[in-house]
Amino acid sequence: MKIVIAFLETVFCLTFFGCGYIYGPVEEVKAFANEKGNVIVQMGKKIEENPTEAGVDEARKIFEARKDDLVAKRKAISAKPHGLNGDWLTMFYQSKRDDNALFNKISEKLPPNGAAIKKFAALRHDFDEAVK
Repeated sequence: MKIVIAFLETVFCLTFFGCGYIYGPVEEVKAFANEKGNVIVQMGKKIEENPTEAGVDEARKIFEARKDDLVAKRKAISAKPHGLNGDWLTMFYQSKRDDNALFNKISEKLPPNGAAIKKFAALRHDFDEAVK
């Protein structure tokens, strides 16, 4: 009987107090994905306005200004228990696919050969390194 009561107490505690241990860092992943998306969209707007090296430089300024927030949100995901449910991980990888799609659309706005596309590739690499 004591084993049954201990088991029910454990289930109750995990269900109502330890959901982070079950579901993982879902809210942190949502915040991280939203922040990444906002930064990429803002960078894309700068490049769309000026599809040259100067536009890419403006996009880099946006990234550099928000880089610390991105890194902090990424670290918050790592700091939380990963849980027993993989939904948060699916959301995390979906956000990476969305980022790649956005970056590909932005790169289409740039001339295929030239310094702007090289600078953009470097910016994309730095972004990926900051959020990995």
